[in-house]
Amino acid sequence: MLRSACRVALVEPGDVFLFSGAQAHATLVLGDELCLGAYESFISLSPLHDQVFLHTNCAAMHYEECHAEAIDLKDIQLDIADQIIIACEQLPALDRSEPRTAARLRAAIAVLRSNAVLAHEIPAPPAPAPPPPRPQAQAKDKEEEQPATAEAGGSAEAAGAEKPLAGAQ
Repeated sequence: MLRSACRVALVEPGDVFLFSGAQAHATLVLGDELCLGAYESFISLSPLHDQVFLHTNCAAMHYEECHAEAIDLKDIQLDIADQIIIACEQLPALDRSEPRTAARLRAAIAVLRSNAVLAHEIPAPPAPAPPPPRPQAQAKDKEEEQPATAEAGGSAEAAGAEKPLAGAQ
């Protein structure tokens, strides 16, 4: 069996692993340790992983006997849409605190919206928030930039003060 595997990974107790549901996968426990496994539908923010998901039930990608029932696939798509909508509500905060994560979420949304069912359910994400303003120069730097004033020993003209109009009292 191991000779026909594309990849074999040895994990130790406490390790966590993730399989793409798009590929056949199996685990085998060797030894006396307890192995706890779970099977969940999982979509990451990777556009490549999202493309693989969108090809679920595609004969070129999945063995036909492993295809999901159409109703089950649609339920998963609707669940994904619900989670993406919730994630979109966090985009303005992510733009400020985690701009790379926000960009990855937008990229994943673009891929997922290429599917007709998901495009109908997932609205276009909000535009990225503008970057935060750059920090102000230090007060010391500002003091150095200030022109000399009459009080500091310079003339009012040298400090850029306006001259009174001729004849004005």
